[in-house]
Amino acid sequence: MMGADYAHWHGMYEVSKHYYQKFLPEVVNAAATKGTAMKQKYEQLVREHLTKEEHLWQKGLKPEEAEALRKSYEERYK
Repeated sequence: MMGADYAHWHGMYEVSKHYYQKFLPEVVNAAATKGTAMKQKYEQLVREHLTKEEHLWQKGLKPEEAEALRKSYEERYK
């Protein structure tokens, strides 16, 4: 259970799946029960929250970042 694959799929993957796909949308849905203004307020709060540095990984790598990573792996592992 200490393997990287187990830690990923039963750790970060599960946290990410539930946080981004279930919890945050449910926050907005709960706010929507209190009215349109509250829904809009929480949609904005969630958008702002997701722009923080700790959530940027979701956007993926830029092409130049991916290429630099590929080259470093080529050099390292031949």
